[in-house]
Amino acid sequence: MKRLILNNLLVVFICTIVINALIYIFFREWFSFVLLTIPFIPLFIKLIYINKLKNMNEVDSSTFFRKYSIVSFLRLFVNVIVLIILLLSLKKWLYPILILYIVSYFVLLTLDVIELKKANSSRK
Repeated sequence: MKRLILNNLLVVFICTIVINALIYIFFREWFSFVLLTIPFIPLFIKLIYINKLKNMNEVDSSTFFRKYSIVSFLRLFVNVIVLIILLLSLKKWLYPILILYIVSYFVLLTLDVIELKKANSSRK
């Protein structure tokens, strides 16, 4: 679990640095140090999601699939609500927040798929 958290933290940190550097280089008027914290919000939501999934590991496969679907939907819903709140409250940085949040969300989603494939292949 610690390795998973550190792996995700490292990827989000690299993603944050790269995207903020690109924003600073190409759109200097958009840059703010507030933007450095934005990608860690979906990471925090993902860690809560992982904790919920870890607690469901003991159930049978049909129950797990149903609960996994519900928890995945809730994760997406919470991320959308948080993004909307951020966009409404920080209108000055509308585009960079949108870019950072969506990119970090999809990077974390890609990491989820990779981790699930690894877990699935190790079971065989």
